Amino acid sequence: MSITINISQELQEAYQNFAREQNISQEELIQKALIAYMEDLEDLNAALEWQTQKLRGDKECEPWSSVKQELGL
Repeated sequence: MSITINISQELQEAYQNFAREQNISQEELIQKALIAYMEDLEDLNAALEWQTQKLRGDKECEPWSSVKQELGL
């Protein structure tokens, strides 16, 4: 798939420099950035869904001690 976007010269230079510093291609950098952004959006959606359920009274907060025990901390 090929995508074309218009970005400022300043952003383009920063993007190219960062890819070079990381020793990765510009394609790989944009792929990683898109994946990270999409994962962040998924996390945000999950948090908003939990918040909506909590406000409706469908969810309750777990005590921190229970969370730690469940995670083996």
